[in-house]
Amino acid sequence: MKEAARQQIARLGAIDIEPARPAPTAPALALLLALDAWSEPEDLFAGLGRDADARAALARTLVSLIDAGVIVVAETPEAAQDERFAEFWRWGAGAAHWFFGQKNPRFLQPEELEGVLAAQLAAHPAPPLFVRHDERRDRIDLPPPTDDAFLQIARARRSSRAFDPGAAVPAGVVADCLHAGLAIVGVFDGSVAGEGELPLAMAPSGGGRHPYEGFLLARRVDGLEPGVYHYGSAEHSLVPVDGDGALDVAPLLGDQAWFADAAAVIFLVAHFERTASKYTHPNALRVLLIEAGHIGQNVLLRACAHGLAATPTGALADRRVEAALALDPVRQAAVYAIGLGRRAAPSDPSGVRATRASGPARRGG
Repeated sequence: MKEAARQQIARLGAIDIEPARPAPTAPALALLLALDAWSEPEDLFAGLGRDADARAALARTLVSLIDAGVIVVAETPEAAQDERFAEFWRWGAGAAHWFFGQKNPRFLQPEELEGVLAAQLAAHPAPPLFVRHDERRDRIDLPPPTDDAFLQIARARRSSRAFDPGAAVPAGVVADCLHAGLAIVGVFDGSVAGEGELPLAMAPSGGGRHPYEGFLLARRVDGLEPGVYHYGSAEHSLVPVDGDGALDVAPLLGDQAWFADAAAVIFLVAHFERTASKYTHPNALRVLLIEAGHIGQNVLLRACAHGLAATPTGALADRRVEAALALDPVRQAAVYAIGLGRRAAPSDPSGVRATRASGPARRGG
């Protein structure tokens, strides 16, 4: 259907549509404003009469926007996806453009990124990354933090990419990480009629919606066949996922080479409808995204307690991840990922300088 529409438009505009050209900005915007409902190609050309130049310009603009995926053609997979999106998205066009417009970017590789950052810093010096009270006469010094087991683990947590490429991770350790971030540990009755039971987890969630599901990409996990699994947060269980079978981690995570040796990756996948069914203001999208950080920190702390190398990332190759996890790209989105593995080398804290807030183990001033 898509190619038939392109050919019909080419005939109406009397143009050669190969290769497609970028659409001029002003005509494209005017056309998009007019196409807020389904339209027949003939109707779009009807007001142009025999003006060959105008018809050709309109045809080129239409074809360019179709090729870019900005305009959809009826009875195509893109049209079906657009209809499904219109049925459930409650947060308005602005939130949709902001979120979906950021998907599938091109990620810079380290060498390229280093040059970009150097140029940015030369033009705009880095701002201070925390605020000091050193010179404040009205400063009130607080009691030192309690040096308990939790704080010791939290202080020891570091993002580490030092995955041992040959070591497996016990299934029980991975299970602990999934449990800490995602497990449903209780339910309670909602306060609104018809709301039903609401889940409780170890990470906070706006309105008790808990929109995230966990997916495990297991590569070297004792007791598990390599593959993708969905984590059952209520039963604390795994079931295989019939995705595209991709097990090469780096291409899923923005081609970041340091993830290639991870033994496992936990993906946090947002289900928009869970939050949107209660909160229809687009601010709810911001809250939903923040919640991935709550879950991720729980996972990372548990991984630290087990002595794993673990590091999170938001650099996801969206289309590849959606195919690997068999996601619905309209109603679901992979937001965050955490790589796990045995440490290839012990953590080296020698370059870390402690601050006053570090507690009893602090060094320096």
